[in-house]
Amino acid sequence: MLVMLAWLSRASPLPGSAKAWRWRGGVNKNLSSSAQPEDSINQLKSWLPNLPMPIAATGVAATGLLSYIYMELRTYEKQIKGLDQKMETQIKGLDQKMETQIKGLDQKMETQIKGLDQKINHLDQKMEMQIKGLDQKMEMQIKGLDQKIDMLSETLSSKFDALNDFKTQLLIRMEKSEDRVDAQLRELVKRA
Repeated sequence: MLVMLAWLSRASPLPGSAKAWRWRGGVNKNLSSSAQPEDSINQLKSWLPNLPMPIAATGVAATGLLSYIYMELRTYEKQIKGLDQKMETQIKGLDQKMETQIKGLDQKMETQIKGLDQKINHLDQKMEMQIKGLDQKMEMQIKGLDQKIDMLSETLSSKFDALNDFKTQLLIRMEKSEDRVDAQLRELVKRA
């Protein structure tokens, strides 16, 4: 088979061939880079009847093997293309699914953030009202304490005034008592 393939790649006919096989440009010309693989295989099949029997048999086996390899390659190529398309479709589907999920998460997060903002604002208002209520309560309690202190101060002042009056009256009485005692002592001295 290797001899057959090597001979087909040459630019001249096999030396010593008795068959009336004409080269007609050679294999290299017909198997150009622009030819399709199936064209090359068909061209090789068309040459087989003009070849000697051993070479023709080898050529039949070679072309059969090449046809099998070519068909397998085409099958693999179709499978690979199908897998590529399937993978591409799956990737697109996953991308769309991920995009949808991300959008849903964004909307959910935005809704939750808005809800938290509203709750925080409500708590701020509630705290502000409670602070105002505490301030008013403290202010009223302070005013009540101030009034009690003022009343106690007035009471203490009146009591101090009463004590001062009592002290003054007591001093007056003591002076009067001393005067009486002095007068009585003088009377006693005179009598003595």
